[in-house]
Amino acid sequence: MSEILVKHHEPIVYRVYEYLKENHLGKENGIKREDLALKLNIPMRALRKITSEINSSSELEKLISTTNCCYMCKTESECESATQSTFRQAFSLLKKAYKMEKSAAEMEESRKRFDNMNNGK
Repeated sequence: MSEILVKHHEPIVYRVYEYLKENHLGKENGIKREDLALKLNIPMRALRKITSEINSSSELEKLISTTNCCYMCKTESECESATQSTFRQAFSLLKKAYKMEKSAAEMEESRKRFDNMNNGK
């Protein structure tokens, strides 16, 4: 990768990115999220945000992070597998959001019926 000329992220993002690039290239060299957070002295919540930012960046190569470990994608197969995993997660969240929206609409309809009964309508 060529040197980054214009930086769009906080320094901690580049620090995590460079550490993974140098030390955890390929799935076989993955590091557990907890270990990575301890190694870099970063809270887990912040690490999740950072890895998400790296994955979403058009400036940086992709970091592949799973529920168990983080690593830089080394092969096309690893990238394809990670992409499929991301699509599955996104689809699952979409289904969850749809169910929540449907449940909220049903609750609102029940509330309206209850209000109408109590107001004698």
